[in-house]
Amino acid sequence: MQHMTRPDLALMAVEKYAGVKTIATAFAKFGFTSASFEVQDDGVFQNILTGLGFAYGLALTLRLYKSRGFNFEAPVCSTWIWLNRPGPAFLYHLRLQSETCIDFSSANTMVARTCIYLYILSTLGLCWCIEQPASSLLEKHVCFEWLSKQCTVYKAFVWMGSYGGGCGLAFIQY
Repeated sequence: MQHMTRPDLALMAVEKYAGVKTIATAFAKFGFTSASFEVQDDGVFQNILTGLGFAYGLALTLRLYKSRGFNFEAPVCSTWIWLNRPGPAFLYHLRLQSETCIDFSSANTMVARTCIYLYILSTLGLCWCIEQPASSLLEKHVCFEWLSKQCTVYKAFVWMGSYGGGCGLAFIQY
């Protein structure tokens, strides 16, 4: 992992919750320095739920400043979509207050820490994008609502039918 051994390397793109690393790979293909952050690659240093993972993600975030780079986030959506809601009367604030369930607690921590990254990027004047499925309630999370009040956040819908999916949405700050 080159980006871990070169702390002086300014990055043009960081993709967090990278999965198959589509964004980071696309930037690298065109000759831009990029890094990915994915728990499946390293369960400690690339896990936002650990202290070391959060710190490493923050280091990657700050390395975008020198080159005025782009940050892309795709937090795990499974706890925020319709499929995982316990019923039609489910209210998002119940999930935010349910710290007894590890899945909800982890999801809340993930979103809160992601919002810290996004707030730092916004204060540095850098652009970012956060991607979620259209049915996601992530935007109702108290930390994301707070972030949206601190900076201008645009919401865009993307038709993913051409790529075998449904409608997705992206929150963008630039």
